[in-house]
Amino acid sequence: MPAAEAADAVASGQAISTPFEHYRGWRGESLQDWRKANDRVGEIGGWRTYLRESRQAADGPDQNGSDHHAH
Repeated sequence: MPAAEAADAVASGQAISTPFEHYRGWRGESLQDWRKANDRVGEIGGWRTYLRESRQAADGPDQNGSDHHAH
């Protein structure tokens, strides 16, 4: 839109939205005791559990129904 048309649109009362109109700032989580967090990870199986979950989410069945890991 040329500058003259944009100025007319503002003057005629049309609303202009900005990129930050619905922006919500980052809010950090409250800090936890790192020892408790490490214990919790150990209880659920450690880092291998997270790796397994990420692979399952990323590696769904192919279109032919076979799994990626079954080569």
